[in-house]
Amino acid sequence: MKKTTLTGATTAALGAVVVAGAGSALAATPLTQGAALSVPAGECSITLVSDTTAFTAAHCGAGQWTVGSAVHAADGARIGSVSALPGSTGVDVVKIALDEDVDVVGDWSTRPAASVKPGETVYTQGSSVPLGSPNSISDPETYDIAETCGDVYTDQVSLDAATTRPGDSGGAVYDAKQRVVGVVSGLAPVSFDEEGRSVGCDAASLSTIMVPAESLKAAAAAPAKATAPAPTVGKHGVTLKAPTAPAAKAPAAEKKAPAAKAPAAEKKAAPAPTLGKHGVSAETATADTTTLKVAPEDGIDFRTRVQATTKTGGFSYMAVTAYDAAGKQIGHLHLRSDGQPMTWINTPAQVPAGGHIEVQLKDAAGQPTDATVTLGGVPVN
Repeated sequence: MKKTTLTGATTAALGAVVVAGAGSALAATPLTQGAALSVPAGECSITLVSDTTAFTAAHCGAGQWTVGSAVHAADGARIGSVSALPGSTGVDVVKIALDEDVDVVGDWSTRPAASVKPGETVYTQGSSVPLGSPNSISDPETYDIAETCGDVYTDQVSLDAATTRPGDSGGAVYDAKQRVVGVVSGLAPVSFDEEGRSVGCDAASLSTIMVPAESLKAAAAAPAKATAPAPTVGKHGVTLKAPTAPAAKAPAAEKKAPAAKAPAAEKKAAPAPTLGKHGVSAETATADTTTLKVAPEDGIDFRTRVQATTKTGGFSYMAVTAYDAAGKQIGHLHLRSDGQPMTWINTPAQVPAGGHIEVQLKDAAGQPTDATVTLGGVPVN
């Protein structure tokens, strides 16, 4: 039998966890609203809507999740599995079925975002804001952020201020009665008109954006069939290789002789990268892939935004790998896209002076990628 650890209505609205007197309910794994997750994309948070169901942002899966993929808390403990994906809807949300031994802290439900009145306080809660942060919604009308700000997701609603940070993606937006009105998708440089409607982009202004509760059905109603074994994710978002059964050995008579090695004279050495201005290497393209090396003299701060845009197509894949001054890999994040002309990833580690990142981009149409890459808003190529 599932159990729910309740909190008082007033304290719960600010995300406070009351454990006194909870008794045996805490014998299993307690799960609080906005708790941090260990996911393929690095760090994200969770939105609880009942004692059996939760949601998080689809981009947290970095294109690796299938139905049945395990979902883990930040400490590596399994808390559930992916039960539905958004498919081709473009909505940034996945549904999670919580495990039987998880105790949900608080009594949570949902409420349509369209019913939130302008000026009414709602709370954003993720791993960086464990007590919740007040915000409001002037316009609950959804929009396609690909048209507004060049991102890849549909069904977005903008809050009036930026009250979340990297790692809060997938966290909750809820009202004073603990009714979830949306799932945090991230931050966007959204500009508003006089009536509070999202009308365009303004690089000087950031707002928290969310998937409204009405759009959660995009994942809840149309699960995608699993096509591959679910990856096992351990602590710090490291994907562990799943064991596979050994392949049956072919009869001796059917074994193929190994292919002859090419003569040494035919091997071509890879050209050394040519470093240009700002410590950026020249682009190297192999059919549909472009790789860029970025090495500022002072290093790169953790979570600095690395963004790529193109005017000749769109991206199917982006990866950012961080290296220290000795060339040792210290972080990696990747993201699969659906052919949109803009994609971005936060720098996955603190890159010291002398270190660098490698940015890999793959074009969706199989053509050389003509991309412009910016680091923290500054063009690097």
